[in-house]
Amino acid sequence: MRRVLPGLLDAERRYGLLVGLQLEEGPEGCRVAAVEADSPAAAAGVQPSDLITAIDRRPTPTPLEYQFALVGRRPSEPMAIELLREGQRIEVSLELGRRPKPDGAALSRRMLGLEVAALDKETAQAMLLRVPRGVHVTAVDDRRYSAVKHKPAPGDVLARINAIRPRDLDHLGLLLDRLQPGQPVRLVLVRYREQTATRIDIKLALPER
Repeated sequence: MRRVLPGLLDAERRYGLLVGLQLEEGPEGCRVAAVEADSPAAAAGVQPSDLITAIDRRPTPTPLEYQFALVGRRPSEPMAIELLREGQRIEVSLELGRRPKPDGAALSRRMLGLEVAALDKETAQAMLLRVPRGVHVTAVDDRRYSAVKHKPAPGDVLARINAIRPRDLDHLGLLLDRLQPGQPVRLVLVRYREQTATRIDIKLALPER
């Protein structure tokens, strides 16, 4: 559970932050597994195999404590990182970056096997929708739904992802970006045909990677 919790919390996604570190928990503590190129961490000089011992004087003995140290922070805030590198203590400072906005259409294609587009006003009116916004399916990767009885189809409106309605492609990107590889997900689609709406419920396991 301790190894899973940091990924579930993921303060960078939750608060729209960019640091650029991949961490792992080892016997020595919170170790840097990789540093993203051109990230704030890379600019500050953080290196793979560094041990992160504290964030702004707050001890971070595990990746979970590192995530807790990011809670409530905002892009452009300064952050001091205390490191242990080959037995030598080092302190570096960086400015938290802003996480790029997730691409909802690309994530839907990769994670759900659905090509999607934003509902325009004319399409929403033709479907007699009360709220002229949302996301609808334009194409389906049938291989992802071979074991599903009621499959999605072009024209379906993506009404819910785990009980949350995606308002637009940007909101869809945020919803999908928070999901974990291999996580089960519940989709609700609505199919409008001849002024009749049919609800379609689908349970889907996300790809592992």
